Amino acid sequence: MSVKGFDQKQVPIAIASLVVVVAIMVCILVFGKTTSIPTLETTTESSKEEQTTEESTTKETTTEYTRATTQAQEFKNTGAIIVQGNRAMEIFGKNENGLKRYAGYISTFAEKVPNVTVYMMLAPTSIEFYGPEEYHTGDRSQKKGMEVAYAAVTAKNVKTVNIYKELERYVDEEYVYFRTDHHWTARGAYHAYVAFSKVAGFDSIPLEGRKTGKFDTFVGTLYAWSGASILKENPDYLEYFYPVTETTAYRYPNGYIRDEEAIPMQVINENPPSGKYTCFIEGDNPVTKISTNAGTGRKIVVIKESYGNSFAPYLCDHYDEVWVIDPRKVNESANEIDLASFVNKYGITDVMFLNYMFAATSPQYIDPFNKLLGT
Repeated sequence: MSVKGFDQKQVPIAIASLVVVVAIMVCILVFGKTTSIPTLETTTESSKEEQTTEESTTKETTTEYTRATTQAQEFKNTGAIIVQGNRAMEIFGKNENGLKRYAGYISTFAEKVPNVTVYMMLAPTSIEFYGPEEYHTGDRSQKKGMEVAYAAVTAKNVKTVNIYKELERYVDEEYVYFRTDHHWTARGAYHAYVAFSKVAGFDSIPLEGRKTGKFDTFVGTLYAWSGASILKENPDYLEYFYPVTETTAYRYPNGYIRDEEAIPMQVINENPPSGKYTCFIEGDNPVTKISTNAGTGRKIVVIKESYGNSFAPYLCDHYDEVWVIDPRKVNESANEIDLASFVNKYGITDVMFLNYMFAATSPQYIDPFNKLLGT
């Protein structure tokens, strides 16, 4: 007997090959492609804002950004952090009462300075855009949390700044958040600045044409907190952008704003005092004062935690003075500051409250925050 198209001896071979192909297809359909997550290592330096070693420089990084798709990848939940692919993210839980209280503190303060424009700006974190769906929906939705806080504002001189849409436009195509650190990048802060400028009534200045620089490797807090080796093996890079205007800056480490207390500093420091993120306004200090030649007649004070550090340099192009106050550091300093008195004494025209979503309900931040506001 013969089989058309085959030699009789080839029939068993063809049948065997067909069986192998079918078996492979069945395996793919049943098991799919899996992504393995490395076992998390412990770290003894979890309080550090950045950990870098010579080993972390073994992987080249470039200024060209490609978003790593994480939505369909497996992830490891360490309790407070998700590690998914080569990205780590803090787990957020919406605290409606805490967010309403935060807005209430700002409203109460604003009523003390009725002739000053007060801005309230909450910053979402990376898990809102890159994390698994169950970690940015429902009670974990930062967008809904922002809406709760903004809706709770009662003072007429408070303007809320919704930066969500501006950030959302760029998360797929630009380097907006670090993967190994909980902060946004200088580009993320820039898009927040663009959103703010629209509310504040001035034209934002493009990144193109600014003096800029970059650290090729940066491994931040989320590696320090999680110890996930994949983060260390895939470091971030860190960009910085200078203001267009000329600046002169001082920090006051004891909270006293006196000439003898002033320490000269740089708005952008290419040789940062500690971790690389401290290249922005030299990190967290009780009080920082930046004088510029913007010539606008406006003065602003920014109340922030570390999310505000990479944002503050952009304000220098629009204000004659940019003051930056970190409530946590004021609380640790020798001097207590009453914000309303500060605003009146230094002729402040604008006050900005810039906090990332976690800080708005964290007792470690809110307690000194409330003390500064005197509410």
